[in-house]
Amino acid sequence: MLTKSISLLLSSAFSVKYFSNKSKNKQVLSKIDNTQCDLYAWGNGIYGQLGLGAEKISQPIPDIVKSLNSVKIKQIYANYDTSCILTDDNTLYVWGKTKEGSIGLFPGGLSNNIVLPTVFPFSHQIQGKIAHVSLSKEHSAMVNDEGQIFTWGKDSFGCLGHANKENKKRGGLNISSILCDVVSSGEVKNVRCKQVACGYNYTVNYSIN
Repeated sequence: MLTKSISLLLSSAFSVKYFSNKSKNKQVLSKIDNTQCDLYAWGNGIYGQLGLGAEKISQPIPDIVKSLNSVKIKQIYANYDTSCILTDDNTLYVWGKTKEGSIGLFPGGLSNNIVLPTVFPFSHQIQGKIAHVSLSKEHSAMVNDEGQIFTWGKDSFGCLGHANKENKKRGGLNISSILCDVVSSGEVKNVRCKQVACGYNYTVNYSIN
């Protein structure tokens, strides 16, 4: 089904620029010409991670994410139940499952998912430009062009790397989450980070000394 869907896009004179295929949801960024880029999504959207404006159990046919029609997309990321894009003007849009704060949004006391792309609420805390983003099931991370790592979400097993910071309770659920902060402890304190990857309850990165 995935191969057929990509063939459908290509046969319609679309040129695939970026493709993100992780877990149950799939997304394609298709470049029509030099001035327009469109984001298409399909698959499992039960938590709104497709960005199509609703929670859909199944979306078998690629559909355009209309709310991003006027946005110049630089890169897309998708994993498990969440998705995000980075734009040319360094804006991060996030959507999908909000439980545990993996996309940094807590509407309705952590009870509602985000079904449309929404600006990451803690962008003002990111110094410099965003260079790389990684999403996992319950936490996320990004690296800026200054080599700093920022993490947020559920701090299971210390996966956020904020050993010296107090976890912040959010909503009425019994969880511990940190909304968004720079990793400034341990061996990464004095190194310039290049890229970060979030696994399930752990985080890795490589750095330039």
